[in-house]
Amino acid sequence: MNIVNKQLDELTHQLTLEIAAADYAEAEKKKLHEIRRKAEFKGFRKGMVPMSLIQKVYGPQALGDVINGIINEQLYGYINDNKLRVVGEPLPSEDQPDNEWKSGSDFTFKFDVAETKELTFDLGKDDKVPYYNINITEAAKKEMKENMLRQVGTLEDAEKAGEEDFVIADLDNGEKKVEGAYIAVRNVEGDAHKLFAGCKKGDQFDVNVNEAFTNETDRASMLKLKKEELEGLNPVFHAVVNNVRTFVAAKESQDTYDKLFGADQVHSAEEFDQAIAARLAANYKQEADYRLSKDVRDYLVEKAAIQLPDAFLKRWLLHINEGKFTAEQIEAEYPAFAADFRWQIVRDYLMGKYGLKIEDKDLHEAAEAYVAYQYAMYGMGNVPQELIRGAAENVMKDENQMRRVTESGPPWPELLLIDGGRGQIAAVEKGLEDAGKPGLFPLAGIAKARDEAGHADRRAGNVADRIFLPGRSNPLSLRQGGPEILFLQQIRDATHRFAITRHRRARTGAAMSGEIMRLPGIGPSTARLLWDAFSNFEAMQKATIADLQKLPGIGRTRAEALYAHLHGDTDTQRKN
Repeated sequence: MNIVNKQLDELTHQLTLEIAAADYAEAEKKKLHEIRRKAEFKGFRKGMVPMSLIQKVYGPQALGDVINGIINEQLYGYINDNKLRVVGEPLPSEDQPDNEWKSGSDFTFKFDVAETKELTFDLGKDDKVPYYNINITEAAKKEMKENMLRQVGTLEDAEKAGEEDFVIADLDNGEKKVEGAYIAVRNVEGDAHKLFAGCKKGDQFDVNVNEAFTNETDRASMLKLKKEELEGLNPVFHAVVNNVRTFVAAKESQDTYDKLFGADQVHSAEEFDQAIAARLAANYKQEADYRLSKDVRDYLVEKAAIQLPDAFLKRWLLHINEGKFTAEQIEAEYPAFAADFRWQIVRDYLMGKYGLKIEDKDLHEAAEAYVAYQYAMYGMGNVPQELIRGAAENVMKDENQMRRVTESGPPWPELLLIDGGRGQIAAVEKGLEDAGKPGLFPLAGIAKARDEAGHADRRAGNVADRIFLPGRSNPLSLRQGGPEILFLQQIRDATHRFAITRHRRARTGAAMSGEIMRLPGIGPSTARLLWDAFSNFEAMQKATIADLQKLPGIGRTRAEALYAHLHGDTDTQRKN
């Protein structure tokens, strides 16, 4: 038996494993005898089936099992003995020669293996990253106050349509009549915009709907037609304005304060101003904290200067996600994967170097924060601590939920997109504030405009999606159909599909987010094997080499390598 290491480049090796017939003959014979002892054939007593029949029926299977076992043991034994810091898993080489799978044959197998170099950098007093303090201006407080009052405002009749108002009109082109079309002035395009802006109840004018509402899907919805029915339709409609509706901000009152902050939290205009300043301060602190965490992460990754075997990793990602992603998709997503992978390497190195550990107290706090966050997402503030503590205990008993808890945390997402408008954003803000996590991360809402009853109206492009931000009176001025709003719409739609189907491929595929997948030399098949056998990471670490060796396809050498990887030290004293 022989292994030859050919260095393909600085980080990639080709390991050629040659297995002669004499190397596996005894193991093959033993395997066949094991099968014979258990085999039951009609006409033969158990254990008395002729070996020639066993060889004929089970020979190929036995040969495959034995060869695969030798490959695993020798390959991972070589990796462990030579202290290769492998990433992913060995892949069959593209120039793998054909083997004759017949007992007595010699075999040659070639595998590509990639590694990363060991990190050695230190941190000291000269390593500095700035922290930014954001000043609260009077203009910012005024804008947030106006926005919050609008959040709990009402939709009322207006005399004349403004940019942020809605026109309810009947449309008629002689062939098709639409009653009560609900049209947002800000979404009317071209010359027709001037017809709607400033119009009053009773006004009449002709409008070319193809020019005013260029999105065919929305235009069809407004006209109550199928998309294919638009073709050949006379686009010029006569519009008769029935009403104009506008949002009116709420007046300051105890009822308004209670809606915004909860019962008896704010009692006067002065306290209202103080609450606004406090919320702005929390938002700004969160933005500053996030900026710091991002800058620290970027600084450390740049300082580490980690080289990755990019070509190998792209090929490996395609291999483990066969049928799920194309090479083009892997190529497009790879920069984000590589950035996250580099950070994982740096984080694990620093935790090991400085003896950083996650204690039980940290897990309890993380579980409670996770529960509080879940309540906040539904706008449930002021949840009793006893209830949060009890729910957190249940979370800690659920392995899957605890895995999500331990894998979450800063750096937080750059944006939490809420399916809703001002009210939903306000509810989430309040929930986070009540949970002791004010301004945990930036918020935005995506929502349809409202109809005359104050409900989300999805009838047409005239009421397309609008994007809201905390502390801002009006929605962002984004062009309907533009790349920005299309991107946010895709996020929302993808989230809907995720929630409906409970599809978790993004978490378990190329992301390698699980604790096991972060260890060198452990890929998806081995990780799956370990999870099935031990259920949780703590149980894996408690397993002895003998326990690991009992797993299918895991020989002594590979069991020793797994033990070392699970304990983060290839020189760890091996325990049987």
